[in-house]
Amino acid sequence: MNVIRFFIPGSFENYNHLLVCPETGEAMVVDPFDATLVREQLMAVDAQLTGILLTHEHGDHTRGVAELLAEQPLPIWGHSAISCVDQPLTEGRTIAVGQQQVTAWFTPGHTHQHFCFLGEDSAHVPYLICADTLFNAGVGNCRSGNVDDLFHSVTRCKADLAPNTHLYPAHDYLCNNSKFALTLEPSNRELQATLDDNVRLEPEQRQITTWQLELAINPFLRLDSVELKTHVAQKTGASVETP
Repeated sequence: MNVIRFFIPGSFENYNHLLVCPETGEAMVVDPFDATLVREQLMAVDAQLTGILLTHEHGDHTRGVAELLAEQPLPIWGHSAISCVDQPLTEGRTIAVGQQQVTAWFTPGHTHQHFCFLGEDSAHVPYLICADTLFNAGVGNCRSGNVDDLFHSVTRCKADLAPNTHLYPAHDYLCNNSKFALTLEPSNRELQATLDDNVRLEPEQRQITTWQLELAINPFLRLDSVELKTHVAQKTGASVETP
C-alpha cells in the first residue's frame, strides 16, 4: 500500500491521507476535508477513488464527504453511529483497498467512536493512521470522549505497535506539542532535536515519525520518566504515583 499524506491549507491544521493499491490504482481517502484537494491528489498519482474511511465523527474529518458522494456513490467505512456510514466497522475488521488491506482498530478516548487503521506500506513497513488518538509528541483531547478510554487505547498501542511503525496523525501539531513536551522534560535531547529538525519546515515537509521515536519524545508515552513526573507534580500539585 502507498500512503500519501497531504496538508489542507485553511483547515484546522489537518492532514489527509490516501491509501493507494500500487497493483490496481484503487484508493481510499481517510477523513476527507476538501474534495477538490482529494481529486487533485488522486490525479497526481493516477488513482481511482473506491471508498472513504472515517476515523471519527468530527466535522473537520467528515467535511468533504458530501461533495465526494455527489460525484459518485462510494462506500463509507466508520463507526455505526456516524450518520453517513454505510459500512460499519468492528474491532479487527479488514478493509480491502484493491489487492491490499488495512485493519480497523477501535481506539475510543478522543471520541467514543474513534477508529485507527493499521496496514503495511509498499516496503512492508507497518503504519498506523492514528487520526486524533495519537499525535506527534501528544495525544488527542477528550472533550468528546473519555480519559480512561484514551489511556487504554494508548496502552494498547504501546503493547501492539512495532518500533518501526510509521504514524500518520490527522493534524500538524508536531512543533507545538514538542514545545509543550519540553516544559515537562527539558533535558530530553531527542525531543529538542526533533523540534529543531522540524520547526522551520512547511507542514508537507515535516517528519513522519516512527513509534520508536514517539516513545522517546511523546510525554504521554513516557509516564515512567522521573523528570516528567517531577514537573507534572510541580505544575499541578497532583499525585503522580500511578501511570
